[in-house]
Amino acid sequence: MFVQVQPDVLAGNVPVGYLTTSRLCWAGCAFCRLASPPTAHDRPKRWNPDNAIATHDLSRIRVLKVRGGLSATEPFDHWVRFLRQLAPQLAPGTIMLAFSPVELWHYHVKERRSLRELARLLVWAGATAIGPGGSETWDAERRNRWAPHRLTVDQWWQVVECAEAVGLGYTLGPMAIPRQSHDDWHQYLQGIRPVAPLHIEIKPLNSDNTPLASEGHGHVLEVGYAAQILRAAFPSVPIYVRWPDPSPDVAQILGASGVTGLFVTQWEVSS
Repeated sequence: MFVQVQPDVLAGNVPVGYLTTSRLCWAGCAFCRLASPPTAHDRPKRWNPDNAIATHDLSRIRVLKVRGGLSATEPFDHWVRFLRQLAPQLAPGTIMLAFSPVELWHYHVKERRSLRELARLLVWAGATAIGPGGSETWDAERRNRWAPHRLTVDQWWQVVECAEAVGLGYTLGPMAIPRQSHDDWHQYLQGIRPVAPLHIEIKPLNSDNTPLASEGHGHVLEVGYAAQILRAAFPSVPIYVRWPDPSPDVAQILGASGVTGLFVTQWEVSS
């Protein structure tokens, strides 16, 4: 059942730029439509996105999201230096989300560097916060079914704690799937640690061409219901939704449900 909503409140568009470091990933998460497993034909290569980024107007975006598959070949310092050079080109107030706890844990293991060191380097590079990857659900059964090779819930929060210790914020990305109940969302809220996130990005499940195709898609009304529950728990935290080609009806439904804005892709650069 829907709780009280605010009529005539539209969720405005928030232009987002995406820097995807790699579309190859060994993790094989069932819901992922971004990356694919590497094959024997994929030759390791280094990628420098300078030329690709130069073709886009960085001043027009309000959020820059840096993400990528776990099979990227560039070392962590490569991206830190690049982001350090990129940051001054962003408009004042632009949020830079640099990697997620999943990706930072990967670099922590692969390069044998402390999580706090990695987080401190992202602060030096100009990052505002880390991305929400890995926070789609806290439910053990779903995590094992959706992403069995990802880090655990405790490891995810360990990365967040290290980020907060050096002044780097964090974000949440709960996934809205069909037929989620009131209890499901309150279980998600109970899994959130005391410090509030910089913002929350609700991710409607898009199961096309994934092993979760039989699950269907997250409906706008289900996303709105999730937004109402999250808004009640976090009255002052911005809540965003990435919705493809949002219509005025979608903007009105989600805005009335407490959504701050709709993430709309302005551009994407990938290897």
